[in-house]
Amino acid sequence: MKRRFRTMSALLTMVLAAMFCAFTFTACSDDEDTDNEVTYTYGFAEMSASHPDFLEEMGKIESAFKSALGITGSPFTKQGTVEECDKQVYAACQKANQSLQDEGWQGDYLFEVTKPSRERFKTNNRMRQLIYIMITMALLSSCQQKGDKNMTSEELMRKAIVLAEENVDNGGGPFGAVIARNGEIIATGVNRVTAEHDPTAHAEVSAIRAACKKLGTFDLSGCEIYTSCEPCPMCLGAIYWAHIDKMYYGNNKADAKRIGFDDSFIYEEIALSPESRRLSSERVLKDEAVKAFDMWMKKDDKIEY
Repeated sequence: MKRRFRTMSALLTMVLAAMFCAFTFTACSDDEDTDNEVTYTYGFAEMSASHPDFLEEMGKIESAFKSALGITGSPFTKQGTVEECDKQVYAACQKANQSLQDEGWQGDYLFEVTKPSRERFKTNNRMRQLIYIMITMALLSSCQQKGDKNMTSEELMRKAIVLAEENVDNGGGPFGAVIARNGEIIATGVNRVTAEHDPTAHAEVSAIRAACKKLGTFDLSGCEIYTSCEPCPMCLGAIYWAHIDKMYYGNNKADAKRIGFDDSFIYEEIALSPESRRLSSERVLKDEAVKAFDMWMKKDDKIEY
């Protein structure tokens, strides 16, 4: 509890200090009487990088956020009400933070989102909202990059559930996953199928990809996965291939089927012979295809997995 209090105090200190920092990410409404356009600027308040080239690290992070926000520089504007704009920016920041994690970026950063009105130092609804967004982003980056140590199974599962809920709020599917080792979060993932136009970007697969990149290995032995829902056949296969020690899940297949995510037919299809499945398939060039297998068997320096 004391460590959590110190963490929150430090984050709040950075948030307040950042308002006077040269690299501040601020946003303000151009006109108090209109809510159809919001103007933003961005920057860093605090960060630590593992790479010796600090500027290169900053550039990498900034590029990730610019790409997610769909902008070329600062300031930039978003069209819509203040609430709509805030939601767009927050969702984009989550996406950028996840992309950095997927790339195995190491370090901590505080990327701020502030949106004061013209009376910027008054405590109003907008100021309270900007502080909430700033603290949320700080906690998100801190949790995903470092993770709390010695978390219980319930705490780790609760994190996966919160990720699923946040993903729904931001337009994604209701699935979240956490990979941990010895009670410490290694990586997280959410369902990004529609966001990334990638049918394989399920929460479990996203988390496995991020964990493997972060640890520099394809073998996640010693790790556990916490997923908000029992995995589909694809994700279950990925969990086996990653050699994860144990799986925890919240909702089950029946719960998923109830809301339209029915994977039962895939399990049924797997049990059938190829010619009996719905998916039409045909074996072609068998003699040529087997050559790669023969090469693999003869290879002395192959890395088995």
